[in-house]
Amino acid sequence: MQPSLNKILLELLKYMTYANSDKGAQMLYLNKSIKENVSIACTVSLSRVNSAITEFVKADYLKRINTASYQVNPFLFGKGDWRDIKNIRAKFDYGNGKVVAEFEQTLKSAELTKQAQDKRKRKNQEEANNVDIQVKSV
Repeated sequence: MQPSLNKILLELLKYMTYANSDKGAQMLYLNKSIKENVSIACTVSLSRVNSAITEFVKADYLKRINTASYQVNPFLFGKGDWRDIKNIRAKFDYGNGKVVAEFEQTLKSAELTKQAQDKRKRKNQEEANNVDIQVKSV
């Protein structure tokens, strides 16, 4: 990868969604306006930004999902909580050219964590309700 592309890549990554985003895991939605902003910030032409994006796809830094939509390689870059980033896995079906992001969340682990939090909350609530203030007279 050409070193001159680094600043473009770093600027593009500022627009990446979080790993647990409802809009998609670590996605870049690169409309013309965003590309122009990147172009200005990096003092390069819009065509240079477009060619850089093509290079990033070829280098597997990005996977083209749809027109102007790219998924960032979670093994190279991350935004958000590391647990969420770690759980992103991509299945690449080169036969039909589709990329499917799959979130592997250990349901059991998440459920246990939720149960522990609920139990702790109930215990704290009970302790707060059962506090007896005793005043000693002297």
